[in-house]
Amino acid sequence: MILSQTIDSLNDNHNGTYYDVFDLNFSTRDVYGNLIHDTVYQRADRGDYEINSNLLIQNSNNEFLVPGTGFDTDGILKLRIGSFDSLGKLNWIRLYNKPICQGINNDHWGVTDFKKVGKNWLVFSTIKCNPTGNASYVLMMLTKLDSNFNIRWHKLYGDSIHNNYTGHLIIDSNKYLLSGCKANDNYVLKGYQYQTELISLDTDGNVLWKWFSSPSQLENVPRDIIKTKDGGYVYCGQGDGEDQLSQSHAFSTVYWYPTITKIDYLGNLLWHDKLSYTPVPESDYNEINSLKETGNGDILAAGQIIRGFDPGDTGVSYGVLVRLKNDGSYKFKRKFRYNRDTLIYHVYDFTQDLDGGYTLVGDTYNPYNGITSPGLQAWIIKVDSNGCSSTNDPQCWPVGVTTNFKSLSQYDIFPNPATTTLNLKYSHNENVTIFNVMDIYGREQIHEELLGEYGQKTFNIQNLSSGLYPYYISHSGRIIKYGKVIVH
Repeated sequence: MILSQTIDSLNDNHNGTYYDVFDLNFSTRDVYGNLIHDTVYQRADRGDYEINSNLLIQNSNNEFLVPGTGFDTDGILKLRIGSFDSLGKLNWIRLYNKPICQGINNDHWGVTDFKKVGKNWLVFSTIKCNPTGNASYVLMMLTKLDSNFNIRWHKLYGDSIHNNYTGHLIIDSNKYLLSGCKANDNYVLKGYQYQTELISLDTDGNVLWKWFSSPSQLENVPRDIIKTKDGGYVYCGQGDGEDQLSQSHAFSTVYWYPTITKIDYLGNLLWHDKLSYTPVPESDYNEINSLKETGNGDILAAGQIIRGFDPGDTGVSYGVLVRLKNDGSYKFKRKFRYNRDTLIYHVYDFTQDLDGGYTLVGDTYNPYNGITSPGLQAWIIKVDSNGCSSTNDPQCWPVGVTTNFKSLSQYDIFPNPATTTLNLKYSHNENVTIFNVMDIYGREQIHEELLGEYGQKTFNIQNLSSGLYPYYISHSGRIIKYGKVIVH
C-alpha cells in the first residue's frame, strides 16, 4: 500500500477564488510496478486531511492507520487518526482535542512520527502555542494512546523562549528517544540559533536526559535518526549552517549543508561530516533524508545535494547514496540524476534489496518553470551493491556493475495458475537457495530452503486467497529468478 497527499478538488470561497482540498490517495502496485488499485479518500465535509506520507501503519491484515491533522467543522485544527481497509475505504476516524499550552489559540502543526509500543500507540507531533499578547512558540508533544486509541496522556517538551520542532521517535526497550531542534527563528535579523535536540524519556513520558548539539554549529531538525548496534545514534539532515546577512541588511538567511552525525550512548560526539561544498539557503535541496545500518555496522545514507561532492562537479542537483564505516570513513559516495541538468532531485527513502542492491525513491521537478510541464514527477533509481546504476556509470569505474548474474540452474514452478497445490522442481549447483512467495502487500506466504543439487517441493496453498502472488528464488541475498503465481 502506498499513501500520498493529493489535491483532488477545490473549494469555493464564494468570492471568485478557490482553495485546495488536501485528500488521501491509496494505491497498491505489484512487484513489477503495475497499478492494482487506486483510491482517493475525501472527508465528507470537504475539509483537509494533512499527513506525513511515510506514516502509513499496517495494524492488521486488512487495517491501515493514518495519523494527521485537519480543521474540524468547529474551525479548530485537531489531531486525527483514521483507520482504512486495504482498498483505502474508511473504517473509522478519531479526533483529539489539543492540550492547553499556557495560552489560547494553540493548534497542532503536524504529526512527524507514529509508532506502536506493545498494545499502546505513540503520536509525536508539533504544537503551536499563541498566548494572548505574546509571540507564538512551538513545542514538541508526545501523546500516548491505549489499544482502543483513547488518550492515556499528553506531554509537552521545550520552552516558551524557543521554537522546538519535532523530528523522529525511537523506541528503545523501556525508554523513548525524541529528536528535534531548538531554534530562535522568530523575528531574528542575525544570530540564529539552531540546535539538534535529543530527549530520553521513560515510558510515562518523564525526562531522563537531554542532549543538544553545539550552539556554535547550527543544526536543523534531524530528517532521520537510528540507534546503532554499538548503542550510539546516527542522525542526518541539514547542518553546519552559515548565518548570512543580506546586502541591504534588512534580513539574514541560514545556508545549510547536508550532514551526517554520530554520537555515543552518553551523547559524546564521535564524528560529523558534510557531504557537499555548496551551502543552500533555507531549502530542502541540500539534505540527507534517510539512514539504515547494515549487518556489519556500516551506515547507508540517502538524500540530495546541490552541485556535487567536490568543487569540480557540475550540474544543479543530484540524488545521492553513500556508505560509511562505523568510524565515519566512506566506502563509497554516489550521485545520480536523470538526464537534465536543470532539474532538482530529491531522494526521500531507499530499500536494501534481496539482490544486494538498493532502490532509491523520490521526486524531481524544474524549479524555474514552477509546477508545470514536465512538472513534479516521481523518481525511482535502482543501483547494485556498489551503488552503481549502470555499466556506463563512470563514478563506479573500475569497480563495475554487478547486476548481471548468470546461472546454469533451472527452476520449474507448476501448475500456474494453481488451485490447491504448487510444485517447484529444481536443479542447481548452489549451496543454499531460498524460495519465497509473497502476497501483494509484501507479506511472506512461503519460505523454503532448497537443499541438494536437485529435488522437488510441493506446497499446500489452499489457505491462500485467489489473486496474484510474486515469487523470488535467491542465493546469498541475490535474486536469480522471479515471477508471478496466480491462485484461483
